[in-house]
Amino acid sequence: MSNDEVCCEYCGGEVWDPSELQNGKCLLCVVNDCRHFVRDIASYDLNHYERHLTVHMVCLDCEICWDVRYQLDNGNKSKYRHEDLNASDINHD
Repeated sequence: MSNDEVCCEYCGGEVWDPSELQNGKCLLCVVNDCRHFVRDIASYDLNHYERHLTVHMVCLDCEICWDVRYQLDNGNKSKYRHEDLNASDINHD
């Protein structure tokens, strides 16, 4: 490794730009350490033909985005499924 390369202090991963590090952590480590408690709905899509509602969420702390999909059954929504993250990574209030 040359002296010009900058690495994450936590995982050792190389970053291209030192400004990408937040307190020595790369973006992946920041996202992995975040519990996603401070989140908001960015937008949502309602598909009448496939009968599902997709909610686009964003964590306001680490800025990761994910989709939550509800299957509609006679207008009632089912338990949601996470498409981009593990269910254990999201706070289920």
